[in-house]
Amino acid sequence: MKLNLRAVDLNLLPVFVAILEEGRMSKAAARLGMTQPAASQALARLRRTLDDELFARTRRGMIPTPRALALAEPIREALERIRETLSTDRAFDPARAERRFTIKFGLFTEMTILPALVERAARAGEGIRVRSGGGMADLGVDLVRERLVDLCFDTVIPEDGRLRSQMLGREQAVVIARRDHPRLRRGCTAEDYFRERHVILALDERRRVLFEQLIGREGAGRKILAEVSECAAVPMLVARSDAVATVSAGVAEVFRRAFELRVFPFPLPIPRLPLYLVWHEGMTGDPGHAWLRRTIAELVSSSAHGGPEALKARRALPRPSPR
Repeated sequence: MKLNLRAVDLNLLPVFVAILEEGRMSKAAARLGMTQPAASQALARLRRTLDDELFARTRRGMIPTPRALALAEPIREALERIRETLSTDRAFDPARAERRFTIKFGLFTEMTILPALVERAARAGEGIRVRSGGGMADLGVDLVRERLVDLCFDTVIPEDGRLRSQMLGREQAVVIARRDHPRLRRGCTAEDYFRERHVILALDERRRVLFEQLIGREGAGRKILAEVSECAAVPMLVARSDAVATVSAGVAEVFRRAFELRVFPFPLPIPRLPLYLVWHEGMTGDPGHAWLRRTIAELVSSSAHGGPEALKARRALPRPSPR
């Protein structure tokens, strides 16, 4: 049976979201500028309307019921759309805005770009939230096309005419190996690269073919130790074996510090790898979305994915000579 919307007080929905995100009634009330009894009364009304407990009070705070978890995302999105629709000021002020951005990061960009973006968003305004969306098997461009995420990162320009892209920069590919690798003490030559076994990420067909084209015919014949879907597994496997892996220089610096790995220049003279920001054309004129795109572009430009240390490390890498 469909719920009669006239029976729903929309003012109760922000209370629902605040309790869900804060986890405690006192914090939710403070966030909304309400007294705790008023917030409790609002929750009681919403419970009666939806005929569900919604939240169970425990020593760990307010725990959402399965029904509350199912309602969470649709209610958040509905409130955001209402705010955007009713806003008369097209300018975007992050210090005053209430906005949640969902981004599908690539296999490595979540490790290198997301932390800096979350930090920048927190400084920009308390109402700005950044969420990493989509599963490992989801293609970012598909999620953007269906408006399920605001942005995605990719290494190729989207072919869909409804999608827009901006090249953020280019990254040098490098090779990582464990610090005490027995055969790579003096570096990694092309011969070494194709002799060693590799840890690789599971890529879709288009990206796999693109990478193999970059490294030449020999690339298809690499000896694979393991193919993984989680990027965090790459340095773990490299650190515990004699295998090598190919990653971007920014990511390599993160891995090097965390797992005590060695980083070598890529032994073949391949082009630097591009990184694109992709969004739906319908969001191009949205001021908040434009702010997000500018912010990400500034972060990538200033930090080169891995901060000043990674940038310094990349500049110190010698360039491979032609074969």
